[in-house]
Amino acid sequence: MNRSEVRQLQVSVTGTRLKPCSDEELLRRLMTKFKLTETQGALMLKGRCVVKRGVDAASARKFVVALSELGLQAVVEEISPPGHAAPPITQRAESTQPRAAPLDALRALADQRLSKPRPSFPYLLGLLLVTFLSVALPAIYIGLTGGIAFGWLWYLTHIHEHLPRSAHMVALMYAGPGLVGAVLLLFLIRPLFAPSPQVRKALSLDPEKEAGFVSGVHALCRAIGVSPPVEIRLSWDANASVQFRGGWLGLLTGHKVLTIGLSLVGGLSARQFVGVLAHEFGHFAQRMGMICSFTVNSVNAWFEHRAYGEDTWDRKFREWSEDAVEKEHWFAWIVQLSIGANWIAIRATRLLMAGLLHISLRLSSYMSRQMEFDADRYEALLAGSNTFRTTACALRALNHAFVEVNEANIEAWQEHRLLRDLPEAVAGHADDFDAARLAAIEDEMREQTATRYWDSHPPDVERVYNAEERRSPGIYLEDAPARLLFRDFSGWSQRATRLFYTDQGVRFTEAQLRPREEILGHVRNRNQQREQLNRFFNGQFQHWPLLQLSVKGAKDTGKPDWQDCIDRIRARSPEIARNWSEALRAHERRPLLRTAIKLGASSREIGMPGVDRPPQELGTELEGITARTAAIYGPLEEGFVLYGARIAHAIESMQMLERSQAARLFTTIAGMCALEREASALEELAGAMLNFNSIAQSTGEMPAGFAELEAEFGEVASQLLARAERIPQAITADGTVGAYLRACCRDLPPAGTSADPAVRARASWPVPGAFHHLYLLALGELVTLCEAAEKERGIRPIRLVA
Repeated sequence: MNRSEVRQLQVSVTGTRLKPCSDEELLRRLMTKFKLTETQGALMLKGRCVVKRGVDAASARKFVVALSELGLQAVVEEISPPGHAAPPITQRAESTQPRAAPLDALRALADQRLSKPRPSFPYLLGLLLVTFLSVALPAIYIGLTGGIAFGWLWYLTHIHEHLPRSAHMVALMYAGPGLVGAVLLLFLIRPLFAPSPQVRKALSLDPEKEAGFVSGVHALCRAIGVSPPVEIRLSWDANASVQFRGGWLGLLTGHKVLTIGLSLVGGLSARQFVGVLAHEFGHFAQRMGMICSFTVNSVNAWFEHRAYGEDTWDRKFREWSEDAVEKEHWFAWIVQLSIGANWIAIRATRLLMAGLLHISLRLSSYMSRQMEFDADRYEALLAGSNTFRTTACALRALNHAFVEVNEANIEAWQEHRLLRDLPEAVAGHADDFDAARLAAIEDEMREQTATRYWDSHPPDVERVYNAEERRSPGIYLEDAPARLLFRDFSGWSQRATRLFYTDQGVRFTEAQLRPREEILGHVRNRNQQREQLNRFFNGQFQHWPLLQLSVKGAKDTGKPDWQDCIDRIRARSPEIARNWSEALRAHERRPLLRTAIKLGASSREIGMPGVDRPPQELGTELEGITARTAAIYGPLEEGFVLYGARIAHAIESMQMLERSQAARLFTTIAGMCALEREASALEELAGAMLNFNSIAQSTGEMPAGFAELEAEFGEVASQLLARAERIPQAITADGTVGAYLRACCRDLPPAGTSADPAVRARASWPVPGAFHHLYLLALGELVTLCEAAEKERGIRPIRLVA
């Protein structure tokens, strides 16, 4: 081979930290390890840079391992030949072609063979014993049901031989025990024939478009000694799994399905990701262990669905119950009683199934933990023992990021925005964690050291210790991003995101899909606005009653100047805070008061604290809260007037652009506050309806009057929506408050059309929450502008000491 044909490689640090460490400590380690000057070491910490050029593959890998041990991510790159300039960094980032090095190394695993330890006899005996006991539980249940069925049939066919010759006695003995036995058998047999949960639609990886990755997975399976998967599915979460395809049929055929969470791919290096895949396939390396595990897990899944899953019976009973509530007829009460009795019987069988599930889980937990240790061995052999700890920390960081991104996406959807690429957002958010956050995650891992007897996985600390004890150097050492293993990672991520939204029943448009920076930055700004609300009001602010910026009929407080407004608020802060909190508590009592009045119940019967009061007295209290006749409301309105004057002064002092924006926000808030009566009535009715539902769930019967509450809710919501259409707003892209509320109620009939009151009420259910959410957004934006104006003009805030 000519010298010119030998690949010339270079090692570059990416700037990504693999371990939490201060710059000073990392600089000291680099200077000690590589005999660098302080200037050279500091250059390596600034970002991506080349640290070694013109090395062979073996030397390059040694450099990568050494840098990884210090806490810096490094990659091996091929040096462009003379006369061929490397493409700009932006072009390389946008390329859809996978980098050759990680894929070549993955495909090269086909020539490797990982050792398989022979399982010990006690281990196999334990597996078989646990499997036998787990299978015995449903067998015992079936045997018990069969025994009851046999006894019931024997009773029906032989009891007449032991009864006196009395037609009345024979009829009585057949009707009572015979009917009870039939009902008991019906509900005992029901779980045996309940349909299994429907399998959600999955996104399958196209083996032609991703031929390189698929061949790499096949090579990995060959190295481990298991058959490759017949299908690779993709999801948006941060997990990976291998399962038999088609359940028990897959156990016989050996067909497996690999499911990859693309958030996992986006957040791990190729070395870490392939190690996770080795762990998942490692479960299948022990044929006997996998058969036992599959059997036990199938039994547990069967118990879990029968105990907690919803089936056709549940849906039918709910529909019949709702239909009966809407009909005012004596026969509806009989239907309600029958449905209540059926609910009790179903609940009893579900409790029995839940008990059997917990017994099975506790029996199989030890087996599951031992199988995890065995699968960890394959991960350590492939990716190296020294990578196991960083992978465990990275997985925890991704799970934290997964939860936070999902919460941010839910919040953003309230303003009709969604993340375009969930896996990219999760990986990017985890990558943004600073050293303190990563250190906290590692501390969290260290603190969880105890294994409870029902845990299916050992603690991470114990797994890390076992993996590091093996001191395996690893055979797949590519530290390039795992996403480079895919030809079109971004495309698959976005398709998985859209499929997830569809599965969740989210109806979205392409215009509503936004990048990570916009969504997470937008939610971050909203959180900052909430903090500013608390700061601007000095802790006095309550989400109810709404802040009336101009109160008609309020006591004249004079026309104080800007600073005097704030000084007066400061002097009255304890009174304002106390009255605002008391008004909020009164508002929160409204749903319970409405429930008691509707049911004709006393305060003690409805669960209210204090002395027992009759419904008439509760009605008087509700009228007083609605009309705001209590003594607290007068001083509270005076405080609102001061806040209104403070905000008006701030708006007047702003520059033209900010003043125009603040004036629009002021108009929106004033218009929404004019709808406070309708909005508070909706919250009251919604709370009362929830109370009625709770009573129905506990008694099996919906109390009378629910249909009237539902109809009133729909009517008030329609009135609020009609008036809100005239209130402009620029917080969202909908144009008016009414348009925003209608966008939050996707099933709402068009304005001006007639609809059944129950249908309209259910379609309008999101209105109270959406109304209040928009109010807080508008007030948060206005307060942000006002606070900036006060700082610019040197106005002292309410709280003088930070």
